[in-house]
Amino acid sequence: METGFQGLALNAPASLDVRQQARLPVALGTGRTTRRLWEVAQEKNLVLLASDLEAGVLYLAKGYPPPEKEPAMQPASRRMPEPKERPPYARMAKIELLEPRERLNLRWKPAHLALTVISYDWRSNTAEVELVGDEPPEEGRRAGVRPSPAPPETGAEPPLPCYEPSRLSPQPPADGVEFSLRTETAPMNSLPVYGAVAIRARRRRLDRTGSVHPGVNGKARPLLAVVPMTLLVFALGRELPLRMDWAVPVDGAEPVQEGSLLKGYFAVDLLRSGGPRPALGPQRAYLVLDSHVCGPREFQI
Repeated sequence: METGFQGLALNAPASLDVRQQARLPVALGTGRTTRRLWEVAQEKNLVLLASDLEAGVLYLAKGYPPPEKEPAMQPASRRMPEPKERPPYARMAKIELLEPRERLNLRWKPAHLALTVISYDWRSNTAEVELVGDEPPEEGRRAGVRPSPAPPETGAEPPLPCYEPSRLSPQPPADGVEFSLRTETAPMNSLPVYGAVAIRARRRRLDRTGSVHPGVNGKARPLLAVVPMTLLVFALGRELPLRMDWAVPVDGAEPVQEGSLLKGYFAVDLLRSGGPRPALGPQRAYLVLDSHVCGPREFQI
């Protein structure tokens, strides 16, 4: 790691033969200050993610195994005291090995994995690993649209969930996903998420059934593809992030093929989507779409 580096850096082999290897060695480099050590206890907040790019499955687990002996519960008042030193803070760095196969209970068969670690408001780079063997990688099935779109209504803004672009939608990125949180709304009642995706079509995303999707003003259009993604919400000290699995429809008049660029929009109210509700306090949100991890986005309830 470079001198002065602060953050998380992940390194993994580009390819590994499951017939010859029983482990997936992944090196995690961490650079942090004594202040960061006090603010975010990485040992309690590190989460490991692995996206299976062919099967369309997202695995997640705590980055470290539980201690052999659980520490005795201590009251919140016994938290480590705030460091008295002032900037510039002392820096420290370490490199350690993680065990994704064991931590994530990965199926040890051919797959294309994208690995990332997140520690509350820090995320690492994404390292892709090709697991090779005798079998072809498992292909996933097309997901259904979720959450279901709300019935159309007349008004300045369509009701949520909605899968049409609006004045609040971000521009689609060149590749991946982009999103924002509308935190100026009533904090206890509504937290809209507006986003856009641009991603190459995989076979498992394409719709060949002739389905239709309710478009603007309820005018149905052919459903071309469905793009699954996962919203993760982190809070300090939470065992694992809250997880909400969404699937965004892509509609239009022109057919698409495998490899075509898919573009779609989504707007979902985080507090009214039927998923787990975040607790009170500061949170960090990320969106995971295949090898793309977007975030963090900060909000507080």
